[in-house]
Amino acid sequence: MPTTSWVLLSFTLVSTASAFHVPQSTLGLPCLRQRGDSVCSLKMQRKEEQRSLLDRRKMRSRAIGRDLYTPLSFLPQVSEQARGSTGKTKKKEESIPETLAKMVEDFSTSLDVGTARAWLLFIVALSGINFGAIKVLDGGFFDGSSILAVRFIIAAAVLSPWLFRAKKEIIVPSIETGAWLAGGYFVQSVSLTGGTDSGVAAFFASMTTVICPFLEATTGIRLERRAWAAAFLAVCGAACLELGGGSLPTGADFWGILQPFLFGLYLFKTERTVHENPSQALEITSIQTLVTAVMSCAVAAVGHWDLLHADVGAVLPSLQECLALLWMGIMSSAFVLGMETVVVGKLSSSETALMFSTEPLWAAAFGSMFIGESFGWNTAVGGALAITACLTRSLDRNAVRVLSVKLRSVPRAMRKAFSS
Repeated sequence: MPTTSWVLLSFTLVSTASAFHVPQSTLGLPCLRQRGDSVCSLKMQRKEEQRSLLDRRKMRSRAIGRDLYTPLSFLPQVSEQARGSTGKTKKKEESIPETLAKMVEDFSTSLDVGTARAWLLFIVALSGINFGAIKVLDGGFFDGSSILAVRFIIAAAVLSPWLFRAKKEIIVPSIETGAWLAGGYFVQSVSLTGGTDSGVAAFFASMTTVICPFLEATTGIRLERRAWAAAFLAVCGAACLELGGGSLPTGADFWGILQPFLFGLYLFKTERTVHENPSQALEITSIQTLVTAVMSCAVAAVGHWDLLHADVGAVLPSLQECLALLWMGIMSSAFVLGMETVVVGKLSSSETALMFSTEPLWAAAFGSMFIGESFGWNTAVGGALAITACLTRSLDRNAVRVLSVKLRSVPRAMRKAFSS
C-alpha cells in the first residue's frame, strides 16, 4: 500500500476513535500523546535531579565551610570583644568625673549624723595640723608663696576630674571666690613663715565666723546683738594673744589678722554661689583650687625669678619637706575641702561652727608637741575668748536656751539624789 494511503487511513482511524472516545492502544497505533508526556516527565525528572544534586553540593560546601570556620571562629569574637572592651574603657575614661561624683553622692546620702560628726572633727583636726606643717617648711627654700604654689598644685590635680563637669554659670563666681581663697592662704603662709605661732594664726583664722555677719549686713540683713558681742570678744581675744606674752606684734602678725577678712569674703561668696547651684559644690571647689594654684605660682615665680638659673640641687626639697607638701596638698587641701562640702550639709550650722571653733586648739596642741612652740596663759585665755566669740555668733538661741535649762536641772537632780 502506498505511503499516502497509509497515512490517510491512520488519520481516519484516529479521528473516528477520538470521536467515539476509543483509546489509541486498542487500534494498534503508537501512543503519540503518552509518548510526548513521558518525554516531558523525563525532562522534568532530570531537572529535579540536577537541582537536588546542586542543593546537596551546596549543603556539603556549607557544612565544609562551617567545619573549616569553626576552629577560627573565636578570632572575630575576640576582636569584637577587644573592640567592646576598648570602647568601654574609653567610655569609663570619659566618665571618670561622673563616676567620682556618683561615689561622692552615694557616700553623702548614706552618711548618718553620727558619722558626719566624726568626719567633721577629723577634718578640723587635719586643718589644725596644717598650721604646724607650714612651720616645718619654714627656714629652708620654701617661703609663703612657694609653699602655697606647690600645695595647691597638688590639690588642683587631685580635684581636677570635677573641672570637666562644671557649668558655665559657675565659672566666673568660682574664679572670684578662688581669688579670695588664694589671698587668705597667702597671708596665712606669710604670717606663719614670718614667725607667728601656729595657735595664734589658727585663732585669727577662726574669727571668720565673726566677720561673715558683717558681710551679710551689706546685703541688707540686720545684725543681731550677739554679732556685736562676738566681735567685741574676738577683739579682746586678739589683744590677749598679741600683747599677753609681753612682746609687741610683728609684721607677720598683721598679715595673719587679715585671714578672717579674706576667708570671710571667700565663704560669703561661696555660700551664695553654692546656694544658686547646689549640685555643683565640688565643681566650684575644683575651680577655686585651680585659681589658687595659678595665682600662687605667679607670685612664687615673681619672688623667685633668680632661681630659674640656679643649680637644680640647690632647690630640691628634702624628704621631710616633700612629705609635708604632700600632706598639705592631698590631706589638708583637697581632702579637707572636698569632705567639708559633703559633711557640712548633714549637720546644723551651730554644730558645724562648734566643731570648727576647735581648730585653734588642734593647731596649738600640734605646735607645742611636735614643733616646740610655747603654750602660755595668754594663748589659753586669748584662745578661749576667740572660741567664745565664734560660739556666741554661731550658736542658735533655742539651742542655748535648751542647754541652759539642762545645766540648771543638773544641780537639782544632784540634790534630789543626795537627799534621797
